[in-house]
Amino acid sequence: MAELLVGPTPQCRNHGDYKSSDGELMVGTWDSTPYYRRAMAYRHYELMYLLDGGVTFIDAAGTEGTFVKEDIFLVEQGASCSWDSQVHVKKVYCIYRPA
Repeated sequence: MAELLVGPTPQCRNHGDYKSSDGELMVGTWDSTPYYRRAMAYRHYELMYLLDGGVTFIDAAGTEGTFVKEDIFLVEQGASCSWDSQVHVKKVYCIYRPA
């Protein structure tokens, strides 16, 4: 991921609360200091619920979506988008990686 970062490396913390025995499903909480990351392709589905902060995604078509505290949203497997957070972000995530 370091090659995708623009600016300083963020301080991130991940707390995995659940992982299925086959590794297809993971649930946890994650937080980070502000950062900008160039677009990357998601190899999984990720449902996010923002507990704090906000983030803007821009996909390959230039479509922009901004999400803030208490928003729930899904990034689909195969989506390619950037990440831009100007403030500290904290989220609950559920990642599904189908076999």
